[in-house]
Amino acid sequence: MLNKDAKRFLITGASGTGKSHDAKKAVKGWKRVLVFDVLQEYGVLPEFVTVKTVKEALEVMKKKWSKGFKIAFVPRGGVEQKQLHEISLLILAAQKPYKDSLPGAEKILLVVEEMNTCFPNHAIKSDYWGFMEICSRGRHSGVEVIGICQRVAEVNTRFRGNCSEMKFFRPADHVDLGTICGFIGRGYSEQLSNLKIGQYATFSAGSVKFGKNKI
Repeated sequence: MLNKDAKRFLITGASGTGKSHDAKKAVKGWKRVLVFDVLQEYGVLPEFVTVKTVKEALEVMKKKWSKGFKIAFVPRGGVEQKQLHEISLLILAAQKPYKDSLPGAEKILLVVEEMNTCFPNHAIKSDYWGFMEICSRGRHSGVEVIGICQRVAEVNTRFRGNCSEMKFFRPADHVDLGTICGFIGRGYSEQLSNLKIGQYATFSAGSVKFGKNKI
């Protein structure tokens, strides 16, 4: 029986505070990675293959499944929610052997950039349920998720409420600061507001810790 321990992580902070650097560092140890690359930041990295359709993503996954892959999926503007749903369905289908606890099945990492554009904090169309399924039950299929955004207040609560760990770089404004303090407590407001580039607070299992990345 596989250990169904895939997690969901949130990385958030104002532009230029170090969150994307943190996420790119996190993908290095993974064999299979798919990035929902809204800002087209990952395709320039040498280990990534850029695709623009779900069909292209499927072809790369089939070709490189055994050895591993890193895919940067670039969605079309205006249909990010729909395409995140479609990519999520592709990943869930690919991970069925893991869900069925078959020997040799491995986890996969889904990185979702600019979550406020593709999984916003308002009603998601019922047709676009794929990523909701990953948020709620993706761990059973071995789908680990890193969600990244500038505006945490604008990210759907389905994701925020199911995170195993949250990493907060300096908030964009008082609205995001208030949202973060709603998770970790008002007593951290001043420390969060004064975070420098690369500095962050993590929140996991009810505990808050501060750290710093070299950028």
